[in-house]
Amino acid sequence: MKRGTFLLLLSILLTISVDAQNLILEGGWLILPDSESAVKNPGLHINSGKIFTIGNINEDNTIPHINLEDDDYVLPGLFDLHAHLKVSHKGMVKEDTLATPLLYLANGITTIFTCGEVDPEAVFIYKQNVSKGFSTGPRILNSGPYFGDQAPGWNADYSTDDIYRIVDEWAAKGVAGFKARDISAAHLEALIDRAHMHDLTVTGHLSGSKFPSVSAGIAIPMGIDRLEHYTGGVALPGVKNGYAEVGEMDLANPLIDKSMDMLIDHKVYFNSTLAVIGGFTESKDKWLDYWVDEKKYWAPYAQALVETNPAKYHPTRIQFYENSKVLLKRFYDRGGLISMGTDGPLTLDFLWDFKTPGFNTHREMALMSEVGIPNHEVIKIASLNSARAMGLEDKLGSIEVGKMGDLMIVKGNPLEDIYNTHNVHTVIKQGKVYNTQELLQSCEGMLGPQSEASWLGKQ
Repeated sequence: MKRGTFLLLLSILLTISVDAQNLILEGGWLILPDSESAVKNPGLHINSGKIFTIGNINEDNTIPHINLEDDDYVLPGLFDLHAHLKVSHKGMVKEDTLATPLLYLANGITTIFTCGEVDPEAVFIYKQNVSKGFSTGPRILNSGPYFGDQAPGWNADYSTDDIYRIVDEWAAKGVAGFKARDISAAHLEALIDRAHMHDLTVTGHLSGSKFPSVSAGIAIPMGIDRLEHYTGGVALPGVKNGYAEVGEMDLANPLIDKSMDMLIDHKVYFNSTLAVIGGFTESKDKWLDYWVDEKKYWAPYAQALVETNPAKYHPTRIQFYENSKVLLKRFYDRGGLISMGTDGPLTLDFLWDFKTPGFNTHREMALMSEVGIPNHEVIKIASLNSARAMGLEDKLGSIEVGKMGDLMIVKGNPLEDIYNTHNVHTVIKQGKVYNTQELLQSCEGMLGPQSEASWLGKQ
């Protein structure tokens, strides 16, 4: 089929309502779980939002078809388990439910875990709107409020019963898990115990500035499920924050392997989130390059802030970044469980580039490939591994009969060149078809505050 015909058919498909999740994909190639090579698509039928059959397609002319070209590759919808919707500027932090979610979805990320929320009520309402079809966006696995010193209004004197009460409240609202950041050992233990009572996961940005000694070495025996940014543990002195201590780390220290083995033995997942760190350090690594003019998605006022911002990260972040690349590959080689997370809240008072949510997920995948993780494993990390990390592997994360119809279609084989994931042109979430370019166009000029007055609520 000619490209123009495909696009015409796709534009017709975009009129399908959220309830008519029934379509057939023919042609192109499929990337199936644990496969090191793509397979010819024998025909894939999505019915009621789920993958109904692969092969043995019933040629029902009443069902909409997408006829793919030979250079089209179908991947499972991606995850980002360290996603943020928040934007901060002039001491105020808000959750963006207008542009940021669409940037994720346009890039093939069909499921996000909002890893700590400053306005959990706003995210909760947005999640409900997306699930009901009132708003467009990826599947929202919300985390509710931060637990720890980073949470607005956090009380250092909370009792165990207070922690239980907050966990119970948000579990009743349907959160998918919780995020601890810079938290005391007693509060972390209470959080993990109560979350697990509700069959919910806990992730942590540990070794913070207030509680540097509360690291993976303490959290893993408590039962923490995931770690963000660094594996930490007994390899860190616990005197400074983790960024500084990883940056100063002697990579020959045998305690590093001991710490990693703690994660491996307890099946703790790790999100490296190096996309944001590489951007902040102004690294010239290939995987951080732009392939789209991301600046155009920012509001002009926000663009000007970023372009004129003189702030820079402390030089220790540069060595943290370099050490972390080595440690990520080392963790993979030892058999560590890696999931996909990018971080990257839009903290406008010290940003100086336009690397944005959604695109950064592809940067993180390219980083993993560049440090030596095989491409089929990189794709698995961003899909099935991440689904498993959230206990969703029976529903999401791979192209298999019975799972949700979450797919992304790219030009070029990403198993041969991971940078081909940049070429996503179509995203399918639970059977509903989205055109990447149309989603991106709807975001132009929308990211960040439109003006100082509007941001401060003065107009």
